Amino acid sequence: MTWIGATDNAHEGVYVKAHDGEVAEFFKWGSNDPNGLQWQNCLILDLDYMHDYPCYVLREALCYLAGQQEWTLKGPCEEDTANYKYSLTHPDKGRLVFRGYYQYEIAEEGEAWLWRNVITDTIVARLSFAEARWPMGRRNWTMESEVCEKKGVQVLQLSSCTGEEYTCRDGSCIPRLQRCDRRPDCHDESDEQECQLVRRPVGYHHTLPPPSTVAGTPLPVGLKIKLVSLSLSDKDSYLEVTYHLNVTWSDLRLRFHDLKAAARLNQVPVTDQGSLWTPTLTLINVRGTERTRVDDEAVLTVHRRGHPLDDDLSVPEDADVYLGVENHLSVERKYTSNFLCDLDLELYPFDTQRCYMEMEMLSAATDFVKLEKNVSEVTYVGAELLIEYTVVSVSLMVNNSHTMAQAEVEVVLQRRVGYPIISIYVPTVILLILAYLSLVFRRDNFDTRVMSSLTVLLVLASLFTQTSTSLPKTSYFKMVDVWLLFCISLIFFVIVFHVTIDMAATGQLTGDSSKFPTTTQVFPFGGKEKMSFPPPAPKPRQMMLSKSLSTGGNSPEEKKRLLSDKLFRQALIFIPGYFILFNIIYWIYIFA
Repeated sequence: MTWIGATDNAHEGVYVKAHDGEVAEFFKWGSNDPNGLQWQNCLILDLDYMHDYPCYVLREALCYLAGQQEWTLKGPCEEDTANYKYSLTHPDKGRLVFRGYYQYEIAEEGEAWLWRNVITDTIVARLSFAEARWPMGRRNWTMESEVCEKKGVQVLQLSSCTGEEYTCRDGSCIPRLQRCDRRPDCHDESDEQECQLVRRPVGYHHTLPPPSTVAGTPLPVGLKIKLVSLSLSDKDSYLEVTYHLNVTWSDLRLRFHDLKAAARLNQVPVTDQGSLWTPTLTLINVRGTERTRVDDEAVLTVHRRGHPLDDDLSVPEDADVYLGVENHLSVERKYTSNFLCDLDLELYPFDTQRCYMEMEMLSAATDFVKLEKNVSEVTYVGAELLIEYTVVSVSLMVNNSHTMAQAEVEVVLQRRVGYPIISIYVPTVILLILAYLSLVFRRDNFDTRVMSSLTVLLVLASLFTQTSTSLPKTSYFKMVDVWLLFCISLIFFVIVFHVTIDMAATGQLTGDSSKFPTTTQVFPFGGKEKMSFPPPAPKPRQMMLSKSLSTGGNSPEEKKRLLSDKLFRQALIFIPGYFILFNIIYWIYIFA
């Protein structure tokens, strides 16, 4: 009796074919069949008649093959490809024979499977039932003749999988792309075992740089830098950079197995990274000594670019093998470094700073390794507006003219002037206005006018000191220093005008002071009468100053008033004129 492969489990009396889901319409029932109702739901063939039968009973089944399958025995070293190919035959009931296309066959004899040369009638290898009941898949065969100049136990793979499939250890087939994809797909999970991505040849030295594809030329190495964050310290003069450094190269000495289109699936294990050659860069203008590292934080990846080689039938495993010359390696790691930056603060706070990240190839001289300009680049993915600066641009320059290849990243930062204007320029302008307004105070209140100006001067001096301590010391004046010195000088002129106006009002500039000192001679009691002397004549300098400041008044009081008014008007004109003239020169110099 043989199962037909149809059942009426879903609907009683409606038999559906298991392999295509179609309803069976032709029946040649035996006597009294069907008669099992819901307890007998499967069809069985007994000679020429069909019967309904319980589905749990063990019986033989029919197999449908669309065509003759081709079986391949991988592992032997054969010159003729036909010697690897077999066909499955069924000469007798319960007996299977794999017949080769030429001189071999694999057949069951006794308690083992024998791989036999039918021409010479010799046994090549034996697979006992204790090792495996069926020869399909990867099995440990015992060689009784030399195979690939070896005897003993060797692994051979008998499989019917196509070139696009991978043979599991038990002989089942899965798509080859699922091999080593970090998800078990075989029933025995053999597709995720022995996943060795990189295969090194015998005599490989990881300390020697790989040769170039063109003889006599250095190996091209690509450099890609992705800047994540930037922070420039004016006080300490260094640029703190967080960045991803990616170095790319090709090693034609290597071969890669089962590469995936997604590079993230082609990561070299950390245990194998130290056995491969990787380029090393040293950072020149950093604090201390730093170089690139390949450690647990580094990601070494293989990028698939070429096509796999044809299958090597002498290897008892299905693998897509790629050449190292067509598929390149890259190592990427995240770094945080402090690069020294020579600040030019002459135009502070309207300055633009250019900082550099200088790197040098340490692995080999330019005779062996060079930096490739066409594939090297730098990008910035962080915020454009920093706390004190705006990121204007980043650029990469490569130089292979020195003994060691060098790379230089230029970072251009422009200072954001909002905070300096609010904290320095606006307060100083307000203080200058206050100092200027002190000129219109009552002229007879000299102490108030002078104290107001001195207070403004004291605040400016404090602001000057605070600004200077927040910046690095330089041998040249910064524009903010020039501005603050100008403010101090303007207040100085205001104080000078206060003094001169007061001296003019009291007549001390012209010699017409109303309070000239008198000389009194005192005699002892009972002596002669005391005598008074007239005031001394004005000094020649006072007479000359009086003539130069003459206002044409008649009386001394009128002269003092007119001179004071004249100095007051000159102060009201000079202070704004001085302010405007300086600002024209100052801002033209900055923006020109």
